[in-house]
Order: sequence, then structure tokens, then C-alpha cells
Amino acid sequence: MSEDQPTRPFRQPARPKRTKLLIVVGLVLAATVVLAPRACVGEKISEEEAVANALAALEAAPDAFVPTKTEAKLLQQGFPAELMWVVVFTVPDTEGGPADFLHHAAVYVKADDGEVRQVRITRPSGG
Repeated sequence: MSEDQPTRPFRQPARPKRTKLLIVVGLVLAATVVLAPRACVGEKISEEEAVANALAALEAAPDAFVPTKTEAKLLQQGFPAELMWVVVFTVPDTEGGPADFLHHAAVYVKADDGEVRQVRITRPSGG
């Protein structure tokens, strides 16, 4: 290049970057629209059935106890996500112990077929 010609700074056009960004955002939105409804499909058993299955699994466990409080929630677990009922059984500590409970169990029940996946029984430490 000769010194007579003015030099232009090299710059990339902004459009290809914006186009790529719009394509990525569009793909993410499309995937969300397509996959989100499928993630919620699969609840074939009711909360009552899940609690009954969880209670039977708790009674069969070696550290079984008779719960005084029951709570059930429908959550997505794992990857790919599958719907699970998480049923929590507790016996509260009326004296306000270190964990506010004497017995605690969380039972994971598949929402599509009622299969018990896991039973976790814990007791407070230090009591």
C-alpha cells in the first residue's frame, strides 16, 4: 500500500453476530416449547397412591417408624428429568431437639408407575 491511500480500519460487520445470536435464542426457545410439556407428562398416580406406596416402603424398611406428619410434593428429578413424588414422613420432637424431629424419612416414588425409587431414613444427631 502506498501512503497516498487512506487506510480503513478492519471491522467485521455486526449483522452475522446478531443473526447467530438470534438463531441460538430461537433454538433455545423452540426446544423449551417442545420439551417443557413433555417434562410434565407422566403423572399417572395420584398423591394418595404415592403416599400409600411410600408408607408401605417405609413399613418394610429396617428402621421403620410410625409417622405423625406426612407431606408429599411432585418434583422433577434426574437427567433427563422424570416426575417423582417425594413423600416426607416425620415424628416431630415436642421438646425441640437439635433437628426438631425424632424420626424423618423421605421416600421417592415415580409419578408415572408408582415404583418406589429410594427410601432415606434419618435421625437427628446429638440427641
